[in-house]
Amino acid sequence: MHKKGGTPVPHLLTSLLTQVAVAVIEALVIRLLVQLWNAFARSGRPMTAAA
Repeated sequence: MHKKGGTPVPHLLTSLLTQVAVAVIEALVIRLLVQLWNAFARSGRPMTAAA
């Protein structure tokens, strides 16, 4: 772990960036699933799988 002046700011920043990255990935996955769901709905196939 790197320490700059003994402040916990780098650790706080990395944890914040990690949370932001996870949120962005979750949003992209949800958007992809919604697009796939809409594609299946438009194709007329029976939607048996629960999202």
